[in-house]
Parts: sequence; C-alpha cells; structure tokens
Amino acid sequence: PEATLKSNLYPVLSSLEAVRKLVPECHILVASSGEIFGETSAVLPATEASVFRPASPYANAKAMVVMAARAYRDAYG
Repeated sequence: PEATLKSNLYPVLSSLEAVRKLVPECHILVASSGEIFGETSAVLPATEASVFRPASPYANAKAMVVMAARAYRDAYG
C-alpha cells in the first residue's frame, strides 16, 4: 500500500501544491479510475456523485487523489 500511495497520490499532491503556489490561475484535470467505485454493476452508470467503495490499495489511492483534488479546489479555487 505505501508504494501505491507514493506512485499515485504523492505526485498529484506535489503538482497541486506547485500549481497553487506558482501558477494559481492554472486549471488541473485529475484523471482517476472507475475502480474507486468498487462493484458498480447494480448502480450503473457511476457518476461523480457515486459513493466511493475502493476494494484495493490501488483503488483507495485513486480515491484519495480525487478527494485531494476536490479539497484543493474547494480551498483554493
């Protein structure tokens, strides 16, 4: 799990922080994975309003990326 966070979450956090400090007018598009929603066969299609149900370290790290991007958007615009 630590390596998964290091390779998925940390680079995005570094990018978000760098843009916030150096180019605040810049917009970032954060791509994730459908795996953040877990098993969705009963609730298709998954949307941005769907509940996260990550079932693996990778899916958890990707969900954390989305939450970090939302937190930066809400806090810094």
